[in-house]
Amino acid sequence: MNLLQEIVPDLRVSVRANIPRAAIQARLERTFDLFPAPSDPGACVGAGYRVDWLRTIRAHADVRSRYAELLTASMDELARLDPELLLTNIGYVGLDAVANLGIPTLAFGSLNWADVPEEACPGDPSVAQLCMGMRTSYSRATKFIGLTPGMPSRGVGGVPTSGPACTTAPGVRLRLA
Repeated sequence: MNLLQEIVPDLRVSVRANIPRAAIQARLERTFDLFPAPSDPGACVGAGYRVDWLRTIRAHADVRSRYAELLTASMDELARLDPELLLTNIGYVGLDAVANLGIPTLAFGSLNWADVPEEACPGDPSVAQLCMGMRTSYSRATKFIGLTPGMPSRGVGGVPTSGPACTTAPGVRLRLA
């Protein structure tokens, strides 16, 4: 993002996220607008940082049961923001919203929420149906880039990979080597 803002100095950056502004400011060198946004459920974690697959599947099923309402709300907010391009992690509701609005999208992530539940619950027809809906949303992105290291993104289309999109804390590189 910093490089994009260097190339296009008048680039307006709007961030839709539920993370503190300070966490974003630690990464972005220039100004940006922050808008709280609902996020897809991801993985529900229980005791000992283990994924609670039943809660996770139920949370995604809940999103799907309210999809029309969530999609409309997301489309309304994005229409107000009027972006020229959306850079997004792996949120599938937002991908459908911008696709419906005709806004180009660059999606990226080290995993996607369609592959993760299928790995945990192979052969479950309700999980397969849920994941098919997510893949349909992912396929609507103008471009989907897989970050490495990460899971291969099956069924999302030709997903090129890119190097790590992270930083390490000072002194950690030496301990990791």
